[in-house]
Amino acid sequence: MKKKSVCFIATAVFLVIVIGLFALLPKKVSGVLTSDNFSVNEDELELYTQIKMKDYVDFYRKNYGDEYLEIVALDENGDLKKQKSCYGGTWYDYFKNEAVSELKEVLACCEAAGKQGVTCEEKDIETLQAKFESLAGLDYAEKETFAALSKICALSDVYKRQYGKSLEITQGDISKFFEANKNEYSAVDFDYITVNYRYDFNGEDAINAAEKSAYELATEIAEAIKSEGIESALKKYNDALASGQIEVKLDNIGYPYDDYTQLSEWAFSGERKVNDVTIFKGKSQYSVYRLSKVSYPLDYDLRKIKKIKYNSGYDAGIVKINSIFENLKKDCSLKMFDVYAGQQGESVVEELAYKDNYSESVSSWIYSDDRQASDFTVLEEGSTVYLIQFCGQSNSTYIDAKITETIVNNRINSHITQLCEKYDVKYNE
Repeated sequence: MKKKSVCFIATAVFLVIVIGLFALLPKKVSGVLTSDNFSVNEDELELYTQIKMKDYVDFYRKNYGDEYLEIVALDENGDLKKQKSCYGGTWYDYFKNEAVSELKEVLACCEAAGKQGVTCEEKDIETLQAKFESLAGLDYAEKETFAALSKICALSDVYKRQYGKSLEITQGDISKFFEANKNEYSAVDFDYITVNYRYDFNGEDAINAAEKSAYELATEIAEAIKSEGIESALKKYNDALASGQIEVKLDNIGYPYDDYTQLSEWAFSGERKVNDVTIFKGKSQYSVYRLSKVSYPLDYDLRKIKKIKYNSGYDAGIVKINSIFENLKKDCSLKMFDVYAGQQGESVVEELAYKDNYSESVSSWIYSDDRQASDFTVLEEGSTVYLIQFCGQSNSTYIDAKITETIVNNRINSHITQLCEKYDVKYNE
């Protein structure tokens, strides 16, 4: 009897030890994307794929209109798995690959955050979840899926922000970067005259004749500008101006560099001088350009704003904006903007307003000479509705702030690449 008891006790002790050892072993994280301590399941990956598509559509619709989406044959409401992408494969393949790539970085940042004790607050998660829900729509996925995805993405964002704030960027760093990328932070001023050509569609000969005639007139105007100056030259073409054959636009000020245009390639050449003239062919016109000011730094003192924005088609968001706007009419002090926004579940961030981030109408309001701190307005820019409050002048110039932001982002990206190499994030297809 005693032998049986001893045997039973020994067995029990052995089992406790084995169970304890198993408890000490690393827990295997399951999911379609996994790291040591974090994961993304199939539903979350599908949701993020949908978010990437919506983000892509919103960006190109805002900047280039629906015509771009028609050109690349992307129907956001159709089956992405049946639509061929201009990048190869289907649109579903493209957005899913983008989602996988970004979520690998998210999990790597989460691992680093966990190791360094970085955490995110509930408001960070809620803000991101609201953004995701407005993009993809609650009818696409369960709210729990939005919440789980928002939690890891918010932690990743907080980690990246904290890492970025830890970086020290010197004036020497800024000057060196500017000299190496001067064109991207510069502008030129120019005048241009467009010579339109009209033709009937009865034959190639008619088209060629009209085009040749327009080119000859453009060449004649260019030579006249070179020899007489633009004002004197234009006096010779009053009839063409009156008929609409030529159109004139003078004093185009602050034209920024653009990698993708012939005009930038010509205008930002180091050889350019004031009054240089050139001709470019368009779809149904020739344009004569005259340089009135050679490349110069596109710099200005930045202003600070607070803003909330929603797509004009998101009714709930527009209701929030209108409610905050009506309250600001009663008390528009800067602190009350945050209070009223908080009452609507909105988190407001003060930011530097780069002119190139907004349309001319929005930036004109922000940079108006008579703008006063606490001024507020509602403005539309394409499909986006902004509620903006002016906070005053900043201590930064455009070039210093933009370059600093670029250097910080470059270093963050380099750091994330290192994290992805350090933490083995697996994609279990």
